[in-house]
Amino acid sequence: MISFYQQLIGWWQMIYDDLTSFLNWWFSNGRPLNIPLDDPIYTYKDDLGKTVTLFNVYRSDVYQVQLIHVPPNTEIKLHIHPNMDSYEVFNSGDVVFENNGQFYSSEMEGSMMPIRILPTSWHGGVFGKTGATFYSVQKYINGTLPSSAGEEWYGADGSTQYKV
Repeated sequence: MISFYQQLIGWWQMIYDDLTSFLNWWFSNGRPLNIPLDDPIYTYKDDLGKTVTLFNVYRSDVYQVQLIHVPPNTEIKLHIHPNMDSYEVFNSGDVVFENNGQFYSSEMEGSMMPIRILPTSWHGGVFGKTGATFYSVQKYINGTLPSSAGEEWYGADGSTQYKV
């Protein structure tokens, strides 16, 4: 796992771009709501009936923020979103998150630091006894319109839609 200081250095070394600007704007303006009425909530169930829920809390043009709730004792397997650039920001709960071989724990100091997920970043997580919530701050690219991170999905196992 990387230390708080490594996270902090990574944060300051990020390339300033429009997604970073949107992330900073959204959080510094009190996390405003702009909920799309046509598709505000996405849910995905596994064979055991556990449901991962993604709430679209803000959408404007190609930018979107989803608040994602993952139930206890769930694993989200490694995957990419080739038409989405994003930041994942821990909110609450118990998770060990992996991004391109780097591990981040909700128990680490500085766990609220945004984690950049590029369209080529293989990432996933293991959620503990409390589950977790996190924000996914997204920019859809390559002409793709915003919908849900669970729809814009390619798993290492060959899956093309999110499965718990």
